[in-house]
Amino acid sequence: MRDLVAASDEAHAALWATVLSVDLVGPVRSMGIVAPDDALLHVLQDPRAVRTIAAHDHVWLRPVDIAACFTARSYRTDDRLVLGIDGSNWQVTADDCRRTDDAADLSLAPHAVGPLLLGGVSASALTRGRCIHATSADAIGRADAMFGWDPTPHCRSEF
Repeated sequence: MRDLVAASDEAHAALWATVLSVDLVGPVRSMGIVAPDDALLHVLQDPRAVRTIAAHDHVWLRPVDIAACFTARSYRTDDRLVLGIDGSNWQVTADDCRRTDDAADLSLAPHAVGPLLLGGVSASALTRGRCIHATSADAIGRADAMFGWDPTPHCRSEF
């Protein structure tokens, strides 16, 4: 299967149910269309029947204009965090992002900026992976709440 797109969560579950209810000769294979947080496993009576042989999110992002990128997105909480990125500190709020001389709450490795910006990987996971250094555990929890996003960013089309 190359594409499965629905206008709602209910339609998405119904499409999977339809595909899986057809008496097929072989297994159903989806090529990159299943997001990490897809409801497919919960649609199935036996989620152990799913075999993942590769995982590709088809999303790559290396922000260059930090202020524009972090200002353009929405946030789950109204908070203020200072991010250290490439030697500069950036104050991020629900309203905007601007350079600051304040100390960083979180220092990000260059490859952690994109995932944090998109909200597809939690600040906690990036910290455990040594991509973010936090000045306090409180800063990590606040970043998880502020930057988290649902659904997980996922590009269903290859390009």
